[in-house]
Amino acid sequence: MSGTWFTAIQLVRSRDGQGSPDILLQGWIAPGEGPQKLQSYFRNGPFAQQMLIPLELENATQIHSEAIDPALLCWMTTLLVPFGGFRAADVKAGETVVVSGATGHFASAAVAVALAMGARRVIALGRNRASLDVLVNIFGNRVTGVVLTGRPNVDERNTKEAGDNRVDCVLDILPPISDPSPVVAAAMSVRAGGRVVLMGGVDADVYLPYKPIMRNSIRVYGQYMYDSRAPQLLAGLISSGQLPLDPFHVDRYPLEDIAEAVRHAGDTGGAFHLTVVLPNE
Repeated sequence: MSGTWFTAIQLVRSRDGQGSPDILLQGWIAPGEGPQKLQSYFRNGPFAQQMLIPLELENATQIHSEAIDPALLCWMTTLLVPFGGFRAADVKAGETVVVSGATGHFASAAVAVALAMGARRVIALGRNRASLDVLVNIFGNRVTGVVLTGRPNVDERNTKEAGDNRVDCVLDILPPISDPSPVVAAAMSVRAGGRVVLMGGVDADVYLPYKPIMRNSIRVYGQYMYDSRAPQLLAGLISSGQLPLDPFHVDRYPLEDIAEAVRHAGDTGGAFHLTVVLPNE
């Protein structure tokens, strides 16, 4: 069908139990008895000429565009994760957003998504000044980098100042770390009535101060991946040009070189880098 590309998203939800559906990441993880049953039918990932996926709209998204490189559309799988977090917190145009752990693969994509959604300013938190400067150079003066010091009170203060004490939403999308202090510092930078979204891989319990959160009416959300409407909406941001894919790099490998592609991905992963396996024509 001319001008139409299809992208399969690796998140699969069960048809029944929509209040608490069984969820698996196809070809990757299926935690729990229900997801294991799903995986018995949809057990293979996209390293194949054809991929078996459920028919429902939330599992396959139709995109109409003649201008977008289909290999670049594979970035949707990454971009959808922070998009799901921002949607959970109902981020609106004109707001100030903090991205905690902003220099990683998903978190750097979160900066691009927040800007596409109309954020007035994005405060990018990270430990590496050079990596933060890359974000500012790519996305411009709507992005402010804040280097974390490891001292929660200092990091909280610096984040607040960078956002003029009007941080509307914090998206925590840190990788698997055992120290939860950056989560707390970022969360406590939010304004009264603000929102905090937890969707990273932090491998520790996080203790948030009860009274400040209660007295300031701060809402805390846990979000796993994204809702069923997110793929179609994100596709609209991309095809309309609001979310340009220019900063995102793709290395292409033919399907027969899958082993080399996996090795390459392990050597060159990180922010703005993705390895894509192309089906045979």
